[in-house]
Amino acid sequence: MLQELLLAVLQAVIAFAVPVLTCYAVQFFKVHTVAAKNTIQNDLARRALAELNDVVPKAVLCIAQTYVDTLKKEGQFSTANQREALRMATARAQSMLTAGAANYLRRTHEDLAAYMETQIEAAVKRLR
Repeated sequence: MLQELLLAVLQAVIAFAVPVLTCYAVQFFKVHTVAAKNTIQNDLARRALAELNDVVPKAVLCIAQTYVDTLKKEGQFSTANQREALRMATARAQSMLTAGAANYLRRTHEDLAAYMETQIEAAVKRLR
């Protein structure tokens, strides 16, 4: 009789506890999955922006040395040449980005070329 009563109580506790614990486990995994995704996104953003900040000054220096300096020595550096230098630096910087960084930046910036041009213009100003 006592065993039957204990068995009935144990079954009732298990019947109540299993759904509660299942619900808790599901919530636990949802929260940790979201946290893991956020960590991955933050890491991707950090690496892509670090890469962009690395390639932009290199592209600017490259174009300055190979294109701008020559035109300035010849006294032919015009507004049209400035636009061409910006286009060349943008193309050079884009070609230097890894595919992963470029894909991330395209997803997060509506116009990657315009964003890069802004970064290049800022790098030019810092280098002057």
